Amino acid sequence: ATVVIRALSLKQININNFFSIIFKETKIGILLSLCLFCLAFLKVILLSKNMELNNYNLYNIAFIIALSSGLQVITATLVGTSLPFLIKWFKGDPAVAASPAITTIVDTSGMLIYFTIIMIFLTKS
Repeated sequence: ATVVIRALSLKQININNFFSIIFKETKIGILLSLCLFCLAFLKVILLSKNMELNNYNLYNIAFIIALSSGLQVITATLVGTSLPFLIKWFKGDPAVAASPAITTIVDTSGMLIYFTIIMIFLTKS
């Protein structure tokens, strides 16, 4: 978000560059997401070997945590990139409005992603 806001304020980019910047940032977000997925999965497996999980498989728990963390990185990348453009499109100042809005949206979406993934993988039908 900071890079996009700076580039918008210096007129290095404009609203017409939206899709190319979203595409580039999404690629970076996916790569970061894959790295975080692997690190989170390994960390949960290595640090939770001797824990009692009440009939849950440790690998399932590690997968859920890693997947939700990875998806959160992608979501944060998309929100952080697109929200400054959206604010600029509505003739607002991205530097003033973007930071609190991005934080709120990213935190809320992170919790929704985490709990949705838990419900999908741990709910017994």
